[in-house]
Amino acid sequence: MNITVILCTYNRCQSLQRTLESVAASVLPNSIEWEVLVVDNNSQDQTRAAVEEFSRRYPGRFRYLFEGKAGKSYALNAGIRAAQGDILAFTDDDVTVDRAWLQNLTSPLKDGQWAGVGGRVILQWPDTIPRWLSKDGPYATQCFPGFDAGENAKELNWPPVGTNMAFRKSVVEKNGGFRTDLGPSPNREIPQCGEDTEFGRRLMSSGKRLRYEPLAVVVHPVPENLINKKFILTRRFDKGRAAARQFQIERGPLIFGLAARAARWMMSVNPEVRFGRRLVVWEKAGTAAELRRRSQAARRKRAKDVAAIRQDRANHLGLKAGEWVEVRTAEEILATLDKRGQLGNLPFMPEMLQYCGEKFRVYKRADKTCDNIEPWSIRRMTNAVHLEGVRCDGEGHSGCEAGCLIFWKEAWLKRIKQDVVALESLQPTKKTQAAENRLFTVANLLDASTRIDENGEALYVCQATELLNFTSYMSAWDPRQYIRDLRSGNLASGIAQDSRSHRALETLLGVLEIVRAVTIGFFNTVQEKRHWRPTYPFIEGSAKKTPMEVLDLQPGELVEVRSKEEIMATLDKQNRNRGLLFDGAMLTYCGGIYKVLRRVYRMVDEKTGRMMEMKNPCIVLEGVICRGDYHRLCPKASYPYWREIWLKRTIEATAPPAAERIAQTRDNS
Repeated sequence: MNITVILCTYNRCQSLQRTLESVAASVLPNSIEWEVLVVDNNSQDQTRAAVEEFSRRYPGRFRYLFEGKAGKSYALNAGIRAAQGDILAFTDDDVTVDRAWLQNLTSPLKDGQWAGVGGRVILQWPDTIPRWLSKDGPYATQCFPGFDAGENAKELNWPPVGTNMAFRKSVVEKNGGFRTDLGPSPNREIPQCGEDTEFGRRLMSSGKRLRYEPLAVVVHPVPENLINKKFILTRRFDKGRAAARQFQIERGPLIFGLAARAARWMMSVNPEVRFGRRLVVWEKAGTAAELRRRSQAARRKRAKDVAAIRQDRANHLGLKAGEWVEVRTAEEILATLDKRGQLGNLPFMPEMLQYCGEKFRVYKRADKTCDNIEPWSIRRMTNAVHLEGVRCDGEGHSGCEAGCLIFWKEAWLKRIKQDVVALESLQPTKKTQAAENRLFTVANLLDASTRIDENGEALYVCQATELLNFTSYMSAWDPRQYIRDLRSGNLASGIAQDSRSHRALETLLGVLEIVRAVTIGFFNTVQEKRHWRPTYPFIEGSAKKTPMEVLDLQPGELVEVRSKEEIMATLDKQNRNRGLLFDGAMLTYCGGIYKVLRRVYRMVDEKTGRMMEMKNPCIVLEGVICRGDYHRLCPKASYPYWREIWLKRTIEATAPPAAERIAQTRDNS
């Protein structure tokens, strides 16, 4: 096992030397190779000289790395790229570590059970503190990096802090490293905290297990000059700002709760209680301020796309589910695109060219869609539809096998009638109004499907990765979304005839479907508020180590989906099997028999744009899609991914054709 300790620093030469002395005294078995990588984040003091002195004293143990881009997350990510170990340990430049710290922190990572470990951070307070400051209890400041979950080792239910944590390097790289819009930075537009806990929370939400190790101890002194109300209130305000960037938070309830908490703060008499409640108010105010800032930024961004938005509206067709359309020619569509190959921030992908000039039925209007990039939410979209059976084949994105349903702007389509030649098709085609950049070509589409990040790595750009750019925030409780569902025909069965009674029945059935979806959503929201009680449809995995089964299923084979009870036995507490979520929408198919469509080995990660290579391929079943029953009736119709252990082979029963059975019946009679 090889270990790299990553320690980022900025203008703390004196405290850094004390930290390095304590790390240098670490005791580990001779079989373990380890190094300390000090990342200098553009310090102006004697940091480099101090690290080089340690390099001379301990040859091969200490390395110096300079990262000129200011911001701790940039320094952390630079350290990750330069690390030589397969285990990465993190600590700060103003702490002292126990001699056995590194051994205790990293030893649980020897096997594959844990993705990361968090240790104890003991705060060392000055001899005297102000009366208004509470070190522990319900009114603790929580603005200094303490972390203590008790004396016993256990699985973590909350993320560790960056002062004392370790992860497998492969896990860190696969999950994209630390977010650069969080964490200490000279840029005050960025919340000055949260980059460490956000990363741990991201791992846990993806099904990774983190361990708490109480014997991995770090002592963090609390500087006396930082024990002042201005510093603590500013940090708590930033904590609220960071929360707004990590979670989907409703502004209405937040503002109402802020007013109530402010009243409680103003009426408090005890100094500790009063300041503790004031901190809560400051945190909520930070969240509200960040939500407002993001809303303003979104409005400014939309203003920059005025031309594209106007053109989008000008081509509004008001298409409904079931209507027939023809995809416009490549020349017509290219004329609508801006210099990025987008219309209203929606990319036109290379995979869509093959459908130009073809006729399709509208599957559903795409007035809303699921967001899986940030914490799950429902997003608003305009003037777009999905077409029946038209999915991305991934040819323009290195063979991505996700098979996403494609979004089509109405400007790229024209309405036709089935089996009727439209009059406009007999006349010269009237081209749509060209966007600002009239020189966008087919060759440019492939270039627009990738971009280069700050590290020189190629990232993929597609409709899935850009979803937050071409959609807007919409409250999950906005009733207008359901009115649009009814009017668009998204909830229609497609079998009703064109009579008043049939339309009335279809509307009633659609209303009942909406009532069901809203009821489930309300129930699950209440359950989540009750300290994460089980949500409908009540999938509760409990396996500590999820099992695996290899069936080597191939396209065309028939399989039966196992029962709910059998599948739950394969899931961990996050309802995942080896990182893959079993969603409630998949329960609909339990017990059914389906044909294997394909094995999925690789797909673009919609959060990072990186290509994910799967160690254990997933299975996609023919005709098995998410129906949106538990996702606000989202029309996205994504393919659920199945582990082979959730399926079992079935032998196709052979039966005579229907005509032959009828003939046999007549002969027997």
